[in-house]
Amino acid sequence: TAAPRFRWRHALVGLAIFLPVVAAEIWLSGLVNPSDDTAPLAAPGASFQDRLVYIGAAVGFLWCAALAEEILFRGWLLQQTRALTRSLIAVLVINAVAFSLAHGDLTLGGFVTRLALGAGWAWIVLRLGGVEFTAGAHLANNLGIALLAQPVLLTVSEPEPFDPLSVALQIGTTGALVLGVEWWVRRKSTSGVDLGDCGAASSPP
Repeated sequence: TAAPRFRWRHALVGLAIFLPVVAAEIWLSGLVNPSDDTAPLAAPGASFQDRLVYIGAAVGFLWCAALAEEILFRGWLLQQTRALTRSLIAVLVINAVAFSLAHGDLTLGGFVTRLALGAGWAWIVLRLGGVEFTAGAHLANNLGIALLAQPVLLTVSEPEPFDPLSVALQIGTTGALVLGVEWWVRRKSTSGVDLGDCGAASSPP
């Protein structure tokens, strides 16, 4: 981060904004493509305490994973790429491709959606000058899946068939998040507020 200290409020805002969006994506996909799968949070036979333990473990471990990925890709890799080129397109493409390949999911849907997430989150980090907001949004994405779609398992997941609706939703919501952050940054810059305090460090290269 370019800020004097880690901006927890940015992370919480990213989580609060994107978690309902991810939940809506999962709900809409379920309506269009019904499945017999039960949301992990609603697993039959689990006690209230079991559910709380699962939620707490998911939040804790997925936060560590999301923050680590943001530091690696939108922190270190983004800085290294910007040191080599000032081309915004090159910076975004390299970050998006590396982020998608690192997940090992070469199915068309998984690869394309992570390309969109990688490019969109890289843009947001450049505009806000830090990974805090995207770390919160990253947590929201993973947490929504872990609570409402698929349980967290220490096994390699099976390739899923290409779902145009799911891909379109994830790309669309990522684009909307980028536009929202861009609007906020420009609004703060035109209002004369110190951008260092608000979080926007500089314009993209």
